[in-house]
Amino acid sequence: MKYDTTRFGQVEIADDMIISMGQGILGFAKLRKYFILDHAPGSPFKWLQSAEDSGVAFVICEPGNFKRDYQISIKWSELTTILNQGDNNELLVALMVAIPEDPTKMTANLRAPLIINLVNLKAMQYVILDQELPLKFPVLEGIQNLENQPQVEEILKIKK
Repeated sequence: MKYDTTRFGQVEIADDMIISMGQGILGFAKLRKYFILDHAPGSPFKWLQSAEDSGVAFVICEPGNFKRDYQISIKWSELTTILNQGDNNELLVALMVAIPEDPTKMTANLRAPLIINLVNLKAMQYVILDQELPLKFPVLEGIQNLENQPQVEEILKIKK
């Protein structure tokens, strides 16, 4: 299907590449359908583009690209809306990145990660209330201090 976007013009996205976000994103609860676009070849940054509003797109990035020790704990029961029955689940954790006028001061929100099931393309935003994580973590500072990227299993600690 073809989608008009403010930033990328018209793009064609297969129906089976549309991510369904059941509760939406904070501040954008009515928008529930998204797709991911690359920012540039080889860039760790991607765009989460709304399929329902051409002017809504968020920069996202996997936390392992800039914060090696980022980790969240979540109960299995909190993930049931995005998990498949059985073991066929491949989860991606992504953080929303805010890019101000001076892009060297970009920050990531560590308190509200997106968790995307790459198999069934269901996603959720998980708001962390009980941790002292910053809302504005300096991304470029983290990239400079990173040696190697952690795997999603190291980031997402699921409790039964």
